[in-house]
Amino acid sequence: MSQLFDQQFPEYFALPPWLILVFRIVGFALHAAFMGLWYAGIPLALAWGCSQDLHLRQLSRRLMKQMPVIVAFGVNLGIVPLLFLQVGFGPIFYTATILMAWHWLAIIILLIFAYYGVYLYSWREIPTENPISRKQLALGVVVALMFLVIGFFFSNAFSLMNDIQRWPVLWERTVVAGAVTGLTLNIGDPSFWPRWLFVFSLAVQTTATWMVLDAGLFGRGLGGDYQRRVLRAAAPIYTLGTAGLFLFSLWHLQTLEKSWDKLLTWPSVVGTGGAFLLPVILSGMLWSLRGNSNSLKKTTAILVALGHLLVLVLNSFVRITADLASLSAPQYEFWNRPVRIQWSPILLFAVTLILGIAVVIWMIVQVLKNLQSSSGEQTF
Repeated sequence: MSQLFDQQFPEYFALPPWLILVFRIVGFALHAAFMGLWYAGIPLALAWGCSQDLHLRQLSRRLMKQMPVIVAFGVNLGIVPLLFLQVGFGPIFYTATILMAWHWLAIIILLIFAYYGVYLYSWREIPTENPISRKQLALGVVVALMFLVIGFFFSNAFSLMNDIQRWPVLWERTVVAGAVTGLTLNIGDPSFWPRWLFVFSLAVQTTATWMVLDAGLFGRGLGGDYQRRVLRAAAPIYTLGTAGLFLFSLWHLQTLEKSWDKLLTWPSVVGTGGAFLLPVILSGMLWSLRGNSNSLKKTTAILVALGHLLVLVLNSFVRITADLASLSAPQYEFWNRPVRIQWSPILLFAVTLILGIAVVIWMIVQVLKNLQSSSGEQTF
């Protein structure tokens, strides 16, 4: 079995295993905060754009106008969890992506065309009094499908990475003259489908959170009627995402034999309980706001957004903990691997990360300044 691992990786870690997981968990949560808006947000925006409700069409227009910036932030923030995935799980990650090499490479092509499609969609001004045109709808559907396929391939890679026992069988099925064809998909793995649908459920919740944050912070000039309509739509959407999260999380965990014992022991049980309880609290909070006739306050919108960010962190923790439980030795040794800290690349990464965060904050501040100084309708 070990012969199928990538042998180019050192047998030691350049930083402690717990720190690798921290960067991976937090990095995925930050990436998912933007990724969810194109993963589930674009299909929802298309549905809103075809609605007869003026406020929902306005909501669709706002999200799609913001989408180029959202995709840019999401793609760049995705580098952090992917980097530490390679640091901590490189030998098995590379083998998994080699088995499905053509699908993995297709992600780059799909992302480029999806990004161009987002720009083309947002470039054209759409009057809010009219539903989106058929051409605009067709373009949006193509872009949404591209992002869904990208997520499909990513989930294949992550499930295949944890399905080491099936590698010899997959290798034998696809080997030609000693080399694999790179056409493997892991849809036969029982954990694949709930993993994919689990991420989509998180994306639905993220889209509902954006609706509240956008209406409470950036859309205040659109009036109280708009805010109340957004809240009426956000509450059931977040609840739907929460229901899917519970269903597909339980389904996913049932496919991983050793996960339950690990997740229900101390201290992992704290994260597991929070991951299941906090979405319920936020759903209840949104339903209570839905019945409020007053305008949405900025502090409330920020509180909902921070709460959902914690939901993303906790669910990332649960998923990675479950994967580690199913990926225990002798399949792959993670916790007992020797550590030889390499300070120079760690410091370089830390400095680069701090500078990057500073630049992002500066960009957001400039956008907010432009909003305050501009007249007319706000689009971000």
